[in-house]
Amino acid sequence: MGYSGRGCSACNSSGYKGRLALHEVLVPDDRLRHLISSQAGMLALTTAARESGTNMLIEDAKEKVAAGLTTADEVLRLLGAQVAV
Repeated sequence: MGYSGRGCSACNSSGYKGRLALHEVLVPDDRLRHLISSQAGMLALTTAARESGTNMLIEDAKEKVAAGLTTADEVLRLLGAQVAV
């Protein structure tokens, strides 16, 4: 299965039509609040967020590429990050 837009008359041969949101929702728990208030570094915050179940933006993008809802090229263009599926 290819991961690049094919194009058709409905999308004006661009391979894209409409908009699709990528989501990252962080719900701070007590541990994360403590890390934030103690001015912990980004690595500690990211680790705590992942351990509490936060789905990172790039992970949401990867899932949507795998589902065929968008392309790896579009994720690279918008996020500046490559997505391997």
